[in-house]
Amino acid sequence: MLAEYLREDAPEPYASRREELLQAYRQRFASTLEPWSDEDWEGYRWVKALADAGHVGAARLRSRILTTPRALESLAARDPAEAEAAIPLTPFAAHALARAECAKPRPDFAAICNWLAQGPHWSDEPERDNQYARQAGRIVAASLRELMAVAAPQAADVAALPQMLEHRFLGSFSMREVEPSGKALFTFAKWRLESAAASDKAAGEKLLERAADLRHDEAQDELVRRRADPALYARWLDPPRNTAVEQAVRELKDLPGGIAQEDLLYLKNARYLGLASGRGAVEMAGAEPYVASLFYTLSAWRLKDGRPEGGHLRTRAAELGSRRAQVACYRGDGDVQALRRRLVAGGEPAVASAIAELETVSAADIHTLAGTDHGARDIGALMYSFAENRFGAERLRLVQRAAELGSLPAKTEIVMGLFEAAADKRAFVRDFETRYPKAGPITRELRLRLGMHVEREGALEEAISWYAKGIAYDPDKPRDAEFCFAVATAFDRRYGSHRIDDPATALAWHERGAEAGGAECLGAWIQACARGDLALTPDPQRALALAKRSFAANPNLFGKTKWFLSQAAVAVAPRAANAPFPRPPRDAPSPRPPRESGSEVEAEFWQVIKDSSDAEDFDLYLQQFPLGPHAAQAREKLAGLGGEAAPPPAPAPKTDDLAAIPWLELGAFLRDPESQLRLGLIYATGRGAERDATAARACLEAAAASEYTAALGALTKEGLALLGIEPGPQTLPASEEAMYAVEDLARRLGPRSA
Repeated sequence: MLAEYLREDAPEPYASRREELLQAYRQRFASTLEPWSDEDWEGYRWVKALADAGHVGAARLRSRILTTPRALESLAARDPAEAEAAIPLTPFAAHALARAECAKPRPDFAAICNWLAQGPHWSDEPERDNQYARQAGRIVAASLRELMAVAAPQAADVAALPQMLEHRFLGSFSMREVEPSGKALFTFAKWRLESAAASDKAAGEKLLERAADLRHDEAQDELVRRRADPALYARWLDPPRNTAVEQAVRELKDLPGGIAQEDLLYLKNARYLGLASGRGAVEMAGAEPYVASLFYTLSAWRLKDGRPEGGHLRTRAAELGSRRAQVACYRGDGDVQALRRRLVAGGEPAVASAIAELETVSAADIHTLAGTDHGARDIGALMYSFAENRFGAERLRLVQRAAELGSLPAKTEIVMGLFEAAADKRAFVRDFETRYPKAGPITRELRLRLGMHVEREGALEEAISWYAKGIAYDPDKPRDAEFCFAVATAFDRRYGSHRIDDPATALAWHERGAEAGGAECLGAWIQACARGDLALTPDPQRALALAKRSFAANPNLFGKTKWFLSQAAVAVAPRAANAPFPRPPRDAPSPRPPRESGSEVEAEFWQVIKDSSDAEDFDLYLQQFPLGPHAAQAREKLAGLGGEAAPPPAPAPKTDDLAAIPWLELGAFLRDPESQLRLGLIYATGRGAERDATAARACLEAAAASEYTAALGALTKEGLALLGIEPGPQTLPASEEAMYAVEDLARRLGPRSA
C-alpha cells in the first residue's frame, strides 16, 4: 500500500484514486450479505489504515462496517482483537466473539464472560436493540458465571449459549438488571436433570432451584412437581400472599379430594392476587383477605364440576371476608340474617348494620354489595348506592341516612333538591357560599346549575360569570373556544369528569366553541351529530355546514381532520361507511358468491375442459365461474354445442351508499383520503349516486394528493380501466405498490355487470 494514498493532502492522481476506491468499498460493504471474502478482508484493512491516518470518511465507513453482524462475524473469526476493539461501538461485537469462541473445540468461558460483561449498566443509546443486546450480554455472562460456580460447562451448554444471545430470547427485563437469567439457568439445568450421572443431577437440582428463585415459571413448576410440595409456591411470593398460599395448601390437604392439578395454577398465580377495588374497598391488615380471595377462586372450578368440597371452600371464603363468596352464599340460600352473620364474622359489622337498615334486600342491592369486596370503608357511599336502587320515600330516607354517614353524592343531591325548590336561586347560592366559603364540589355544582338557569332566562353574560366560577376558570383568560369546551364538558355525560347531565346546554356550548374555531368543540359536536348524542338528530348536512364555518374561522383545524372524521361514527349508515364497497341491502338474500375468477382452480378447470365436446362441461364452468376470464368463450362453446347458456349475472344491486354520501362528503371536506376515495368509487360506478366521471376523478386526485396508496392505484391506467374512466393527463405510473392497490380496488368493486 502506497503511503501517498493515506495522506489527507495527497496529490493527484493519488487523491482521486483514493476517493474512487473508498466509494467502491462503500458500495461493496453496503451491498454484500454473504461472509467476507479475502478481497473484503483486504478492503477492510485498507479502510482501517486510511481511518487511522485521519481520513474522516474512512473513519465513518469503518464505524458503519463494525455495526453490521456480517462484518462482526467475519472479524471475530479472522481478527478477534479487532472485533474486541469494536465492543465499545456495538454490543453485537461481544456477541460475535462469544459465538466464534463457542464454535471452538475448547471454548474459553472466562473470555466469553469478559466480552459479554463489557459495557455500562445503562446506556442512553437511541437504538433500543443496542440497549437490549448490551444488557442481554451482561445477563448471559452472569448466568454463565453462576453455572461455572456449580459445574463445568459441557457441550450442551456451549450449544445453548448462542441461542441465548438471540434477539428477545431472555424476554423482558429491567435495563439496569444484572442478575442471572432464570430462563438461562433453567436451560442449563434441563439436560442435567435428565442425565444418568449423579453429579449432573445434583448440579441440575441446584440450577433448577436458583432458576425458580429467579421467578422463572417453568423452573418453579418443575421444582414443585419434583418435590411434590405446592407450598413451595409461597416461597416466591411476598407477604401476605405467601401466607395465603401456605394456609390454602394446609386446608386443601384436609379436603377429601386433596390438592388437585387445577389448584396448582391458582396457587402459582397467587402473585397476582389482589383485593377488589370497588367503591368503598379497603385492604384489611393481614393475610385473611388474600386467603379469602384465593379460597373463593379455588371453590369456583370445583362448584362448576359439581364437587361437594367446592361449597365448603366457598363457605370458608365467606367466613374470611370474601364479599363475592358472601353474596354467592346468599344467592344460594336467600337468608338475609345468615348474610349479616357472615359479614360480621368476616370483620364487617358496619356493612351488616347497613343491610339491617334496608326494608327489603333486592337483587340490585346484592349486586351493589358484590362490587365492594373486602370491606366498605365508606359506609355512606354504600348506603347511597342502596338508595340509587329505590324510588320515593324509601330513597329519600336512605339518601338522608347516607348524607348523615358522610356521603358527598348524597349531600349534593339534597342541596340540589333545595336549590331547585328555592324561589330565588341567586339568593340561595349566595347564602350557601356565605355559609360554606371554601368552594367545594357542591358549591361548584351550584354555580353551574345557577348559570344554566340564568342562561335560560336570557342573561348570557351573567351566566358566563357563574359558569366561570363553577369550572374555576381563570378570570384573566378570554372567554374563547377553550372556555366553551370547558363549560360544555361540565354538562356532557360523554366526559368522565362531567358534573351535570344536561344535553341542551352541552350542545349549545359545543356549537359556540366550534363556531369560534375550537377543535375539541367541533369534534365533540360532529360526534354528537353522527351518533345522535345529546338528544341531537343525526344530520350530516348540518355537521358539514358547521365544519365549513369552523374552518373558515380557523383554517389550522385541517391538521386534525382524521380525528374529526373518527368522531363522525356515520350513524345514518354505519355499515355502508365501514363495510367493503359496495354491499347488498340488509334485507336482501345472501346468494352464494361466485368463485374467484382469477383463482388457480378456475385456470386448472378451464385447461381441462377447453377442448371438450360435452356441453355440460361448459355449463358447469359457467355455474361455478360466471364472471371468469373465460366466461365469454365458454358461452360460445356452449352455444356451438347446442346448449343454452345461462344469462350473464344481473348488475350488482344498488346499495345504501346513498345514505352514506353526506357523511363521506363531510369526511372529504375534512380531507380524509378514505372518504375521498369512497366518494370517487361511488361516482365512478354509479352505485348509490348518478355516475359522474369528472367528480370521480376529482375525488380520486384529492385522495392521491395525500399519498393514499389505494387512490394512487385507482389513478393508474389499470385502475381507471376498472372504473370505466378514460385515462387523462393525471394518470399515474403503475408502480409495484400501485398494482397491489389495483388488486385491492378490484376486490372492493366486486363483480360488475356485463
